[in-house]
Amino acid sequence: VVRGLGDVYKRQLFTQLDSGLPISNIVMMGIGEPLDNFDNVLTFLELVNHPDGMNIGMRHISLSTCGLVDRIYELAAHKSGLTLSISLHAPNDAIRNEIMPVNAAYPMAELLAAAEEAAASAREALSASKSRSLTTVYQVWVAQSSTWGAANHAAASTAATSTTMPMPRFTRVSLL
Repeated sequence: VVRGLGDVYKRQLFTQLDSGLPISNIVMMGIGEPLDNFDNVLTFLELVNHPDGMNIGMRHISLSTCGLVDRIYELAAHKSGLTLSISLHAPNDAIRNEIMPVNAAYPMAELLAAAEEAAASAREALSASKSRSLTTVYQVWVAQSSTWGAANHAAASTAATSTTMPMPRFTRVSLL
């Protein structure tokens, strides 16, 4: 689903106005892949982060992706400092290939390398801004399903990401 910048930004503003409460955190996820709408996402992030916009700090913004490696590298190049959530959904390529078609184009090794770059970029951006909160730079989401999930998948997922990430304390594995 490709949405224009205005639609998403207006929705945030009107939610804030209607509720009478300031929006303090934004999670970009849902139907459609945010990184498929890359240019609009970047413009939206600049507006919500800008002091004359909504002035929401990048460390309070999370973007969820299925793992479009080329776009993750582009996002990392912007050194925004936002939280990147990657939907792995599996501990290895064999299982991920069955449930995530994107894995055929971007296998886990490539995805985790891009995630490492994004994590380093976010840490650099947050460090440059002298932020004291460096604990939510990178997240990995792993969905467990009764149809394929098992306790050893959780351990394997944790191992796969913690050995790939340069600083495992920045990695979160959430079992859904």
